[in-house]
Amino acid sequence: MQRNTRSGRVYATFTHRLDIEVVTTNIDIRNVLEEAILDADRRAAAYEEGLGPEFADDSEWEDELESRPPSPLTDLPMSETDEDGLRAPSPLSESSPALPPPPAPQTASPPQDHMSLLSVHERRKREHRYQSRRTKRAQIAAKKTHTPYGKKIRAKHSQLHREEPPIVSEFNAADAYTSQAGAWVASGGKRTGSARRLRMDLLVREGALNVEWDGRNPKLILDCEGRIIAILLGRPEEEEEWEQVIRQIIELFNRVRKSGEKSRAFRPKDLSHRRGRFAVLASGVSFGGGQQRPGNLCHSKKRGRLVRALLNDTALQRVAGFQSSGLARYAPKLYKYYTDTLSSLFERHPEMRHNFTNSIYPAATFNLGPHTVADEHLDFNNCAHGLCAITSMGPYNPRNGGHLFLKQVNMLIPFPSGSTALIPSAFMEHGNTPIKREESRFSFTQYAAGGLFRWVKYGFCTAKSLLEKPGGADRAAALDGEPGSRWKWAMGLFSKVDELEADRRSALGDLYV
Repeated sequence: MQRNTRSGRVYATFTHRLDIEVVTTNIDIRNVLEEAILDADRRAAAYEEGLGPEFADDSEWEDELESRPPSPLTDLPMSETDEDGLRAPSPLSESSPALPPPPAPQTASPPQDHMSLLSVHERRKREHRYQSRRTKRAQIAAKKTHTPYGKKIRAKHSQLHREEPPIVSEFNAADAYTSQAGAWVASGGKRTGSARRLRMDLLVREGALNVEWDGRNPKLILDCEGRIIAILLGRPEEEEEWEQVIRQIIELFNRVRKSGEKSRAFRPKDLSHRRGRFAVLASGVSFGGGQQRPGNLCHSKKRGRLVRALLNDTALQRVAGFQSSGLARYAPKLYKYYTDTLSSLFERHPEMRHNFTNSIYPAATFNLGPHTVADEHLDFNNCAHGLCAITSMGPYNPRNGGHLFLKQVNMLIPFPSGSTALIPSAFMEHGNTPIKREESRFSFTQYAAGGLFRWVKYGFCTAKSLLEKPGGADRAAALDGEPGSRWKWAMGLFSKVDELEADRRSALGDLYV
């Protein structure tokens, strides 16, 4: 439904194109998927015990409950804009001098035992006051927050243009489905150390399949049993309007990056990381990398200002909605699984905030460039059987660089600016081919951490906490199921082309319009 703002701008849900092309492969991924499920438990156990140093480089998320609680990102007051067009930080910036400490009391110090008791008593009072304030803030925020749950999905009338035939590979999703933590988190395994820089000439020489894709019409990649394991979603029908949206986001990403560089908001790990050497910011809700509970990503004042500028941009909001609706259209059972689990999570934890009110994904990363070229990698903290949404943007030649490479299916896919793809980033290694030095590239991704699903399934607690409860071991075993059964259940969330319409009606119900 289209609506017009008072400024005369049109704001409407983008429509997907109707016809698809299917790329059929002979790939069998059963073994890899099963391996990931088993290895997931090892990673989760290491996190909960404070071990797992090999995973430390992926600890991007901070636990909001264990740090000074900031106001929700969307509710923070905005001050006047700076010369870069971004919101300026509050007067009490990080560089403000600290107030001098109060003078020490002149009374004699009480005995040590009394001091210890007093310290414990005061600490408990402070914790109680903090919890009361946090609960009140969460209740107020919950009333103001609009969630993506229960909204109509325009899957039936999506994308008007021709959908290209699917690509069928020899890949079997069941063999690739490796996870840990009870099928919630993908396996890091030995593959996390690959991180190789991709070169198109070498990939072609090694036998990579050059997939023809115009970046507009949807193309589905199937495994050898006909499951949709990757979605080249393309772009909406509204070409001119979409081009304007992408141009606005490119300008925004450039502006945010330059402002962050000028204010020194970026940390070293925001500029150089295992995915490559380009500026990144992340936002949303996650669980993993050493966290003891799910939480919002906390930011410094400088980074928070940049993130707010991104989240409040209407163009980026529209791309987020298009990505989410693409998941509903081509993976309706997976979309329902996300909805059922995440709605319970946000209801239980009202202090958690959605990035976008029109997207089911709880977390997002803004790859600000200027040369966003990802090394080959796995996003092993993501949901092992989930699909990560990626929209590519920038003034680069997609015929010569910026390709999306999917290792398990050995496919080299052109990825033009403004195009969107949904891939199983947790078990399928992926990356980009280089672009020219004078070119620029950016990307926007949305995803869900596997730990969130595990947290909800285990009754809103960690596996360690569950096992410490009476009967917890039996409960955990019942939830995890028999060894080898979890990957079979997870594979059932991937739709087949000839079952899509039935899956949409079954999974989405009245939301399918």
